[in-house]
Amino acid sequence: YDEAASLYSKKGPLNDAERKKIEDFVFHHIVQKSVEMDHPIQIHTGYLAGNNSQLENGQPMKLLNILLKYPKARFSLFHGGYPWTGDFAALGKNFTNVHLDLVWLPQISKTEAISSLHEILDAVPYNKIMWGGDVSWIDDTIGSLELAKEVVATVLAERVDRGWMTMDVAEDIARCIFRDNAIDFFQLERN
Repeated sequence: YDEAASLYSKKGPLNDAERKKIEDFVFHHIVQKSVEMDHPIQIHTGYLAGNNSQLENGQPMKLLNILLKYPKARFSLFHGGYPWTGDFAALGKNFTNVHLDLVWLPQISKTEAISSLHEILDAVPYNKIMWGGDVSWIDDTIGSLELAKEVVATVLAERVDRGWMTMDVAEDIARCIFRDNAIDFFQLERN
């Protein structure tokens, strides 16, 4: 705290190392408060718009130390971690406090979204998979939802056709991905 406060009140611009110290302090403070208040934390992973071509900053495995340090925090990871979708799935499988939100993955790559959802359903309990919103405009929300429904329907239909699950299970998975899991994760009231 003292170091961050000193840097925050420093006159003139901060260098990269100083900025990182303040950013780290603020991030850890927010995670600690989220645990105290039992609020979830959403983190964008993978390809991120506006990241100044710093693609490596979105690697899901870069979150490993945070996930290990805060086992009581509830994390929702966004975007499928594209192009590191396998790492994204592995974090969802390995950490009980990590949920996977596939929002924007179909917009980035519909083919990868289908492949990744198959992999995630193989590895991760489906009560940890969500499809949320991460857009600014209502038109984008509708388009995002339509793409998401198409991807989920494609994957679940393939699994039913192959005999990997029944239609009842597929319907339950769809309901959980698009509704029930978010209600549980965000501790919302059920109607």
